[in-house]
Amino acid sequence: MLHSKAAAQLPPTGQRRDMLLKRLRQIQVTPEHGGDFQWSEFSAASPIQVSVIVGYAISWIPHDGHISILDIRGQ
Repeated sequence: MLHSKAAAQLPPTGQRRDMLLKRLRQIQVTPEHGGDFQWSEFSAASPIQVSVIVGYAISWIPHDGHISILDIRGQ
């Protein structure tokens, strides 16, 4: 699931968009690999994962057998 705030951060076109979409697909297919960084919040059942690619940070969590993309922040 891609939250609207994360979707708004995707570049409209170009190579960076393609690379981000490819990384999002990798996260969806193999979430067990985790992110590049992670941190725990007391209210979260599992740690928030952060994956970094082409100047963007993607924060996500596994949630009820699905992946929730919380935010995408770019340079």
